[in-house]
Amino acid sequence: NGSKKLETTSTGAKVTGSNLNVFAASGATKLEFGQTNGNWKIEAGNSGNNTLIIGSVSNATNNITLDATSGGSATFAGNVELKSDAGNATKFLRIHNQGTAANDDAVLSWTAQASRTYSMGIHRDSGNLVITNADASVASGDIININNSGNATFAGSVGVAGSSIVEKLNTPNIKVSGSTITGTVSANTLFI
Repeated sequence: NGSKKLETTSTGAKVTGSNLNVFAASGATKLEFGQTNGNWKIEAGNSGNNTLIIGSVSNATNNITLDATSGGSATFAGNVELKSDAGNATKFLRIHNQGTAANDDAVLSWTAQASRTYSMGIHRDSGNLVITNADASVASGDIININNSGNATFAGSVGVAGSSIVEKLNTPNIKVSGSTITGTVSANTLFI
């Protein structure tokens, strides 16, 4: 129709229109960006998977991988930082599981390679905030379980360290195995 779609200019190339289609019938489709400090790529369909990868060609690394194969997940090769001035407003990171089945939990998980795994989240069936020793799950391995009223259940012993134990345990109410001790309690005179 006589209108320009692809045009070379003194500073590079210009594409006019709302779509730029880079297609390969098989294998990965890549779009590379190069400059003196390194080359970057956007790659689709790596190894036949339904993935989109942003990475460094120069360092041969896949820095961000978005995988839509099974529900959609993202992998970051380095640190992820959420940082800005909130301007007197709350900043947050939300994990929102919109499912309503008993095991539709919202979970945050930490793993140290060949060492420990812990998870923290909301167990959907109880509504409790749970810390577990399980991988990406709060369905088992409870260490701490806190209900919506703030009552906490600890799976193991709870210890208080330091020389000033009186100040740390001086409280008007202490619950021990379901029984309540009321009044002023001083830790140096109470043996439980």
